[in-house]
Amino acid sequence: MSIQTQGIASLGAAVQQHNGEPLAAIKADQARTLTASDTQHLEFQRHLADTSSGSITITLKPAADWPKFVPFHFQKVSASNSMIIDGDGSETVDGSATIAVTGNGTVISLYSDGTTIRRYIEGGAGGGVAGAALVDLSNVSTQQLGIGDSSSSPNVTLSKSGTGTADFGLKSAGTLRGRLRLDASENVVLSVHDGSGVLLGSITLDNTTGRISVAGGLTISSGTLRAGLTEYANNAAALGGGLVAGDTYILAATKALTVVT
Repeated sequence: MSIQTQGIASLGAAVQQHNGEPLAAIKADQARTLTASDTQHLEFQRHLADTSSGSITITLKPAADWPKFVPFHFQKVSASNSMIIDGDGSETVDGSATIAVTGNGTVISLYSDGTTIRRYIEGGAGGGVAGAALVDLSNVSTQQLGIGDSSSSPNVTLSKSGTGTADFGLKSAGTLRGRLRLDASENVVLSVHDGSGVLLGSITLDNTTGRISVAGGLTISSGTLRAGLTEYANNAAALGGGLVAGDTYILAATKALTVVT
């Protein structure tokens, strides 16, 4: 007895490849480990840079060659040296000429929109993803966040709107011990807190007058405190000059230190 069979034609090149790269290999073998600088291979979704012997530069394929919106991942897998991701020719990587990575285990995920290489940012406002941006260094042995390359002018901006606040907090063992705040009235407040997080004292810079207010007392342990006070003819003139009750001025006639009432 014979069994009739029908052969199955092989997949066409259009299915197996994209711009000459065998995309079917993405599912079969995703990772490629590099020990020296090289050019990206599109058949591998993940490139692992073993920088133990020296820094490694991975030069990307042209953005037009990438399959659109397919993520490719580049991970540094050694604590020493740097992994550098460089665009093809004059192409940029998410707006930068290169991305340099020094942290061991750091993953940079990129995609192409057809003309530009862009970076995926998980949970961040960048890259069209809504939500809060969080950098968690709690499980990193050396917890350092470096900004800038010592040759430019880096800056960090905390933005608020309306009656909200913008805070930069300092914690010890999870408890707030210090804070720099732009408060609801847009005054700048530097505060210190006890071991339970309770406010002990603060210094406030008024956003309208620039005046400094101290809550919790002021102690000069050494040195000299100099204050320039304005002369006024009387209490009414001091009030007219913008002082308020409790402020201090110099009474013009006697040069005496006087408190506004």
